[in-house]
Amino acid sequence: MQSDDRPTVTVVMAVRNEEASIERGVHAVLDQSYPADRLDVIVVVARSEDRTREIVSRLAAENPRVTVVDNPRGSTPAALNIGVGAASSELFARVDGHTWIAPDFIENGVAALLRTGASGVGGKANFRGTTPASSAIAIALGSRAGGGNAAFRIGGAEREADTLAFGIYSRAIFDRVGVFDEELLYNQDDEWHHRARLHGETFVFTPTMDFTHIARGSLRALWRQYYFWGVYRVATIAKHRRPGAARQLAPPALAALLAIATTSDVLSGGRRREGRRLWLGYAGLLALAGAFESAKAKRLRLAPRVAVSLAAMHLSYGVGFWRELAARLLRRGSLARAGAGR
Repeated sequence: MQSDDRPTVTVVMAVRNEEASIERGVHAVLDQSYPADRLDVIVVVARSEDRTREIVSRLAAENPRVTVVDNPRGSTPAALNIGVGAASSELFARVDGHTWIAPDFIENGVAALLRTGASGVGGKANFRGTTPASSAIAIALGSRAGGGNAAFRIGGAEREADTLAFGIYSRAIFDRVGVFDEELLYNQDDEWHHRARLHGETFVFTPTMDFTHIARGSLRALWRQYYFWGVYRVATIAKHRRPGAARQLAPPALAALLAIATTSDVLSGGRRREGRRLWLGYAGLLALAGAFESAKAKRLRLAPRVAVSLAAMHLSYGVGFWRELAARLLRRGSLARAGAGR
C-alpha cells in the first residue's frame, strides 16, 4: 500500500523471555496492511534467559522499521514508559511478545479511532493454547465466567469500554494523563485506563481489531498471574478510592463468601452446612461453565480442565486481594500504634 496522510503509528512491544514467539509477533506488525512508511515498532527488551535479545537484534538489522531498546529496570510498566518516551509517531500502540495481531489490525484500529473520536480503541482477544492445559486456560480466559463483561474478552458490538487490551491511542494522551505507574508490577494497564477515564478520556472496543494471544502454559502460572492481579487490584483501588469496574470485585466477593461459610461450618462443629452447600453449588456451576465453554469451542474433552482453570482464576485473584488488603490494614495499624506511642 502506498503512503498517504494517515497518522504515523509506533507499536511498542515489552518483552522478556519470548524466544518462542517474538519473531512471529514482530513480523505480524511489519506485515500490516497499513502503509509501511507510516508504521514502526520498538521492542523494549528486559534481561532474558533465552535468545530473545539476539532474535530482535537480528530483526532490527534486517529491517530499519524495528528499533530495539533495553529495559534495565525489567518491569512491564518501565518497558511501556521507555517505549512511550522513545516513540515519536502520532499514535501509540501496545502489543505483547506472545501476541500476533491480524494483518488489518492497525488499519482498522486507526479507522475506528478517527471515526469515533475516542482516546483509544482496542479489539477482541482470541486466546490460544499450545497444549491441552493451555488450551483449557485459553477457553476460560475468553469466557464470561472467567472475564465477566470485559469487552476484549467476550467481544460483541462496537461500544465504549472501561479498559482495552493492546489498544491504539493518541500519543498526546500521555501528556494529558501521564504514563504508566511503575509501582504497579501488575494491573498497570487497567490503572492507566481508569486514571484516563477519570480525566475524561474515552475508550472504544471495536470487533474490527483482532489479535491472537497465547495463554499461560500451566495452572501454576495462571494461579500466579491472577494472584498478583488480585494483590495489585488493591493498590489500584487504594490509589483512586474506587474500582475501575464492578466485575473487579466479583472474585474477592466470592472468596470472602466461601471463607465465611466454611468458617461457620467449622465453628459449629459440623452442625451448620452452609459452607459445604456453597462449595458444592460453586463446583456445580464450574462444571456447567466448563462444559458449556468447551462445547462452544468444540473441545468438550477439555471441560474438566476448563472448570479447574476458572476456579484457579477466581480463587487466586480473591486470595491475593484479601491477603494484600489484610497486610495493608495491619501495616496501617502498626504505624498508628507507633505514632501513638511517641
